[in-house]
Amino acid sequence: MPLGSIYWDDEMPDWETLATIPEADRKQIDRCFAIRMRLWNHESLLEDQSEFWESARSALPAWAIFRRLELSDDEQRERKEIERDCAQAFEEFLADADILTSFQDSNGFERVSATFRLNKSKPAHAEVSSRGRQWLRSLKRFIGF
Repeated sequence: MPLGSIYWDDEMPDWETLATIPEADRKQIDRCFAIRMRLWNHESLLEDQSEFWESARSALPAWAIFRRLELSDDEQRERKEIERDCAQAFEEFLADADILTSFQDSNGFERVSATFRLNKSKPAHAEVSSRGRQWLRSLKRFIGF
């Protein structure tokens, strides 16, 4: 959840502008934020992530995202709290899904698809794929449940 974390106003267009950006370009923006989260966690980047990051940095050297690669202790605490709250809200929202699936896209992002039947007579959680269950378990570990 690249945008389920902290970011600064000068790093991201406002929501109205973001909605006008083609989906392929929004995915590239998401990818930059996801890579930066890995850097904040002091995780090694895969080769394609490193190449993408350096290519983006070369193309957009003034983008503020490249200036905030380390967080203060206060920012780190705030980040963890926001990510935990966001993940918990996301899990609560998905708890009512009738069909939940997840898959990994070509950029390595885990994508989630949720179907909510508005005229359902079955209880919630009727169909959750094994990958969907695995994704929910990972999310629970991430937020500390």
